[in-house]
Amino acid sequence: MKIKIIVLLSIIGNLCFAQNRDSLRNLMYNSNPVKEINMANNIPGAAMPIFTILKVDSTKYSTKEIPATKSAIVVLFNPNCEHCMEETKLILKSLDQFPNTQFVFVTGDNMMPYLPGFIKNTKYEYTPQLQIGLDMDYITPTIFAMEGIPQIMIYGRDKKLIDILYKDVPMSKIQSALNRDKSELRMDMDNPPQILEKKEMPKASKKIFKKKRKTVKI
Repeated sequence: MKIKIIVLLSIIGNLCFAQNRDSLRNLMYNSNPVKEINMANNIPGAAMPIFTILKVDSTKYSTKEIPATKSAIVVLFNPNCEHCMEETKLILKSLDQFPNTQFVFVTGDNMMPYLPGFIKNTKYEYTPQLQIGLDMDYITPTIFAMEGIPQIMIYGRDKKLIDILYKDVPMSKIQSALNRDKSELRMDMDNPPQILEKKEMPKASKKIFKKKRKTVKI
């Protein structure tokens, strides 16, 4: 009898734990206020956040330094993530395809012990075009969409969000997103404001004008 009671209590306990776990998961992913903030920052047209990263050489880099003439790509990654490593290798090999784009790789502020290994595994050699570092301003929680990593956030020259891509992303998709921004710029350049030319005076008006200009002999 005691054994049956213990088994019954164990089953009830497991059910309660499962319900609490599911409730917690639903709270995190359905009504989490942080996620609601993230959604606002992840809507196309949202402004790129200004933040600073700490690099392995102890120097800092701020997104304020990105020139107004360049588009920007912010990559959220985990140094221990294989998808992140492979995507980083692919981006490093393709940097020449994005001459007017600044890349900023950012990871959690507690990931410094793993960052040197990530740099070694991806064979990253320092280039100003691609900055890698730790989140110094705790900005990643407000832009992480919880859809997978790496999370690649693409911003136009106006530093407004164009698109977000996740996990294994081919370079053609990144280029396609950037082209949306460039096509708008080209459209503006191909259709400059027209200068209105001075219209010729109608012939009838010219005749009237001539009559009025007759000189009067004295």
